[in-house]
Amino acid sequence: MAQNLIDVGTVDFEGSTWASTYFNSEMPAQWRFLYYSNQFRSVLLPLDKTDFLLSPQGREITDDSDTGFHFILTISWQAANSDQTLLQRLESLDIHIAALVIEISTCCEPTQDANLEQLAIRWPVCLDVINGSVDEPASIEVLKLAEKFDATLLWRPDISSTIRLEPLQQPYEGGRYLITRISAPTLPQLRSIIESLALWKDGYRSAGIFFDDNAKAPQNASDCRILVELMNK
Repeated sequence: MAQNLIDVGTVDFEGSTWASTYFNSEMPAQWRFLYYSNQFRSVLLPLDKTDFLLSPQGREITDDSDTGFHFILTISWQAANSDQTLLQRLESLDIHIAALVIEISTCCEPTQDANLEQLAIRWPVCLDVINGSVDEPASIEVLKLAEKFDATLLWRPDISSTIRLEPLQQPYEGGRYLITRISAPTLPQLRSIIESLALWKDGYRSAGIFFDDNAKAPQNASDCRILVELMNK
């Protein structure tokens, strides 16, 4: 079996509707990550969970994980550019971090900052344009930013792209770790997405599929993981 299989997981490891579906209703909250990490080997943490993980209290989570578990952390554009303590806090979790997602709001003007450059040197970076679609001039600036820092763009193949990129249903070619967020694709759609990611990886890069928070996310991710293993992708 290939050693560099596509990572599969969910957005967050304790979805808002999972308390009585994925988890046993009597399971203590502090056991949830351990339960999740026994089934999945990666997770995409949203902003609030990333902040928690980087806090002293978040050590309880990393202490329960092994070096083979992959965290994808979400960072705000403001923090990536101006938080002078961010790099140090991330380095304390270095062995656990597979990639960073940097959220860019449409109101943010991309800049070229040394802080962001240091992050991109240390870890693979994926840019995520949020708060609606982006006009053409802003799209060009984001693409320039991706090229400068060898970043990729977060891929949402089951919804319209937030950035004007052709073809919309194909991942951005650059970067080192391609992050895909999906909700509930059909089996043929999922197979097609896996094939696209396998072609993008081309044997030397990494990629991950993460299912958005809904009641079926854990089951969808479990089915996807099995499919990835059967396809050896």
